[in-house]
Amino acid sequence: MNEADADLVPEDLAAFCKEADALVRAGIPDEARRRLNFALDSLRNLHRPRAQALVLEAFAHLDRSIGRMAEAESSLRAALACFLKLGDRAGEARLLGELASMRISQGDLEDAAFWLQSSLEVMKALDDKPGLAEIHRNLAVLHFRKGELPPAEVESARAIDLFRSLDDDLGEARAQGLLAQILLRRSAFSAAHEAGERARELFEEEGHKPGVSSAQMIIAAILRHEGRLAEAEALLTEVLAEKRAMQDRAGEAGVLNTLGLVVKDSGKDRLKDAERHLLRAIELFLELNDHQNAAMTQVNLGELYDDLGRSEDAEEVIRGALRLHRQTGAVESEKRIMRELGHTLALLGRLNDAEEAFREALDFARGHDDGSMAPEFLADWAELQLLRGQLASVREVTAEVRRRSPATRAFRIKYVLPTLARIALAERDLAGARAAVTEAEQALSKEAEEARPGLRGQIDRVARAITAADKADDWPLYNGYLPSEQPARVRKALLAELQQANPDALNNLEPELLEAMQA
Repeated sequence: MNEADADLVPEDLAAFCKEADALVRAGIPDEARRRLNFALDSLRNLHRPRAQALVLEAFAHLDRSIGRMAEAESSLRAALACFLKLGDRAGEARLLGELASMRISQGDLEDAAFWLQSSLEVMKALDDKPGLAEIHRNLAVLHFRKGELPPAEVESARAIDLFRSLDDDLGEARAQGLLAQILLRRSAFSAAHEAGERARELFEEEGHKPGVSSAQMIIAAILRHEGRLAEAEALLTEVLAEKRAMQDRAGEAGVLNTLGLVVKDSGKDRLKDAERHLLRAIELFLELNDHQNAAMTQVNLGELYDDLGRSEDAEEVIRGALRLHRQTGAVESEKRIMRELGHTLALLGRLNDAEEAFREALDFARGHDDGSMAPEFLADWAELQLLRGQLASVREVTAEVRRRSPATRAFRIKYVLPTLARIALAERDLAGARAAVTEAEQALSKEAEEARPGLRGQIDRVARAITAADKADDWPLYNGYLPSEQPARVRKALLAELQQANPDALNNLEPELLEAMQA
């Protein structure tokens, strides 16, 4: 057989692969595998590297769709070898991009970055627009996994534009789903909804059942952040059944993680159900070698244990998440875990350890400078520092963060303005606190109505503290916070610190405030 013959793909084989792709889209993986096995059998004892690569790549897509990552990678590497034999640079670059995408999904970000850059250079040289669109989408995923939200948003927009220019609705759907997740992380709920709904619409038009269910999972996550828990749970329950029917283990793990959070938020009486969902999600992520998502789900489990009053267990789980996550090289989400560790240590009354964890996270965020992370992390550190009476330090760092990391409107409402109001309350400046709350309310009125509940939580807490200070005969706040806002161990630790610094300090507190702090 000459080289020309070796480069041909038989019509029947191409048809088998096309049928298999349609079955994967319809969520019928077992039947898709039968078609591809027929295709592979037709190539037995033939030297057809391009045809072999086509079938192997189809096997990889199938296996990845149901979470069989090792098998998918093996097929991709075998297909890559075929393209290397053919000297097909475009095929080689495309498969390197797919291998990089798999590495990203498993949290191995350094290798992925190298492969994507190599693929991008080849695609640019060949002016391969479909290849470029996919590489830009994968770059967006990489930046998103690393917590680099502005470049992630830029790359996803580039991918969407390229897919639209190619009339590739399926490619655009995947990029829109990613954009929705990026916007959710930035608390841009209305824009996230728009991108998520666009993704779902395009997947439905393409008859891509796995894509539709994934878009619905993203929409449910947005609903959860907006406080629309019943809607989110109903949608996730539907999607979970679909993912299980399609044997999509990665999708099932993602749904269980989000469902666990929704159930956790739905009431104290449902925490055990939430624990069951999160434990199963962690188990699935570990089976898939997705250490990054396994670690972040462990953090969610740690938060749940804090809610159950099991902060010792929470510390163990979150420290385990840190160890697991450090294998990925994603520093931004590592610092998010460090911040959650700070919360748990504070609940245990270990305020110095908590401050150290919050400080590490905040120092990283101040250098990250993407306009959102620093204000978000500042709020946690500032609360502890205010409670400990470190007002001057909080004012200084808050001013620096506001100057260097101008926040979006949503982040000003959620984090910056509540912090400014608490600083005012710590100074017993009710007028200043009211001004910050009023500014937040005015900004909130510009957000979509359905997005407002998910943004106003901290402002409502501050407003309750202002009302209490207005009504009380004596000052009822401890360094800007109602005692009831802090768990008993935190209050006990604060009083112990105060007494150690000044044995007579407790006598200077209003009697009712001291009684509330000691309760």
